[in-house]
Amino acid sequence: MVKRKVLIILIVLAFTLGSFTGVFSQGLAESIRVFRNYVTIFVNDEKVQVDNFLYNGTTYVPLRSISEILEKEVGWNQYTKEVTINDPYYDLDNLSKLLPDEEGYAWNYFGFAEYGHTMTLNSITDTSAMRTYTLSGEVMDMSDGESGFDFSIDLKYIIKGNSLMQEVDSQVMLDNEIPKITLIKSPLVPGNYWNQNVQKKNGETITLSSMITQVSLRENNVKEYTVIYEDSSSPYYEKRIIREGVGVVSFEKLMTLGGDSFPIGYQLYNVSDIDQTTVSLYFSDSNAEKVVKETRTIDVYNKEFAYYTLLELIKGPFSENLYKTIPEDTRILNLILTDGILTIDFSKEFIENHWGGAAGESMTLNSLAATMTQFETVDGIKILVEGEGDVIIEHVLLDGIIYPDPNMIQN
Repeated sequence: MVKRKVLIILIVLAFTLGSFTGVFSQGLAESIRVFRNYVTIFVNDEKVQVDNFLYNGTTYVPLRSISEILEKEVGWNQYTKEVTINDPYYDLDNLSKLLPDEEGYAWNYFGFAEYGHTMTLNSITDTSAMRTYTLSGEVMDMSDGESGFDFSIDLKYIIKGNSLMQEVDSQVMLDNEIPKITLIKSPLVPGNYWNQNVQKKNGETITLSSMITQVSLRENNVKEYTVIYEDSSSPYYEKRIIREGVGVVSFEKLMTLGGDSFPIGYQLYNVSDIDQTTVSLYFSDSNAEKVVKETRTIDVYNKEFAYYTLLELIKGPFSENLYKTIPEDTRILNLILTDGILTIDFSKEFIENHWGGAAGESMTLNSLAATMTQFETVDGIKILVEGEGDVIIEHVLLDGIIYPDPNMIQN
């Protein structure tokens, strides 16, 4: 017993976070000289296989690896930069709130390229430390039976420990790229981050960096959780919005076809949730001198006009004489409107994939400002990248509010 307590103290003193990457800001980093693997560490007679470091007479070990040997649950919050170590726990009370509680509940989804599927909750079963929701459904067959595909869906939601997992068996459902995935983990707070090793349907194993990026309130104080899952070795990602009492209401993933990558997905479909509206999108002219208006009619779900307008802007123009202004693979992480200023949090691709040049950067910023200020509630925009402000594209520091420049807009 004494041995176990000493090891726990050692873990608390360790500073290496193991699988967590990129969590320390550049301002906190410094160079030190250490001795690598100078000692051999055993935990409960099990040899620790990962590296340790000796510095100033203290041995530092990976926090996650040691904690997992001791059967502890390690948590990391990307926003608050807090590490937690807890005993494993079964969070049925909180995770069960994310799903319907009655058999017969039905979901109806519609999305990309007339894709659609329906599902029904058939049963809810409990064991001492696990709850399983069994669903069945069907993907819409747009071929009228000529394709020869199996359009059936067998799906399970499983609550085990502090995780809500999804298991899918379907040939054509959009979610089938990763048949088994942890959808969300407790605590259900923004910034909660975890890595998960998953197997794709082609047999390839990948690591998904997963995080609750946003928690928002709907009417009647119902919470919605936005979760993003990014492949650490490719641009592939998935994104889900999970609503209390309903489950997944929105799904998005990156599809690559013919060398081009673009997002596809689906939404929970209710006629009352959809508005069709005409919006103005501003793209670059051929000389990168002005942004030019292109009008487009779009479907808007859940009254999120700014979000779906911005999605259309990211897709690029339909007109042959106009050009994209938002870099390839850029995703919207968050939108917040405060006192007339719309803060847009983009993924890192907004910077990493930008083509650069002063004219190109000007087209991007003017395109965004002109497009988003068409809404009466928006006076200007502010841009973040992965939650960080004061970032630089190449020539432009994004450190303030951006207003539309009438001299740069051609209607």
